[in-house]
Amino acid sequence: MPSFENSPFVLAPQQERSRAALRKIVGAAAAVIVAKGLEGFSMADVAAQAGMPIGSIYRRFRGKEDLILAIKLDATSRIEDAVTQRLGALTFSDIDDLVSKYALATAQAFAKDEALHRFLFSQSAENSRLDEIGNEGRLRIFDLYQMALLPLLHGVAARRRDLLVQVSFQIIASALLTKARGVNPGLNALSWSAVAKEFGQAAASYLAANGSR
Repeated sequence: MPSFENSPFVLAPQQERSRAALRKIVGAAAAVIVAKGLEGFSMADVAAQAGMPIGSIYRRFRGKEDLILAIKLDATSRIEDAVTQRLGALTFSDIDDLVSKYALATAQAFAKDEALHRFLFSQSAENSRLDEIGNEGRLRIFDLYQMALLPLLHGVAARRRDLLVQVSFQIIASALLTKARGVNPGLNALSWSAVAKEFGQAAASYLAANGSR
């Protein structure tokens, strides 16, 4: 689990046995978050879930906030990696192709560990540091999306292109984050792939309708 070993919130393990313990702690912490939410999260519960002394947890993390932040950073990085792999590995025939594949890649990343993401990305769970991690990840994902989309917006003035990219990105990102938070019954009733399809089409339609202005 290299992302945790290199995380700024982790006291880096030096031996393979320590790395195995770190993986066990992280898995236990994720299970506690899903079961009790962030407000009910405690290091004692993580230790009990992992079946190890609480002192072993503190040898890897300074406190429960750092443990939660490390998990949020890892979750955000996995979504970013999924988008990077999809947008970086393909060439796109047109805007519809790009937008649909971007939306689906992001949705599939959110769909993994859905119960954990519901707490990590929920509005009630946000504090300034958790929010900062999410925002930084979203900006990096936006940069990837922008780099892929701009070459397809031929003949559009630069200022107009920037607005088109921003709005189309927000159409998809807002829908997926709302579903991740579990606060909208309409989106909750849809599968992740259905949400990606519907809002990917909405973003592509927006681009098609406004790209020639």
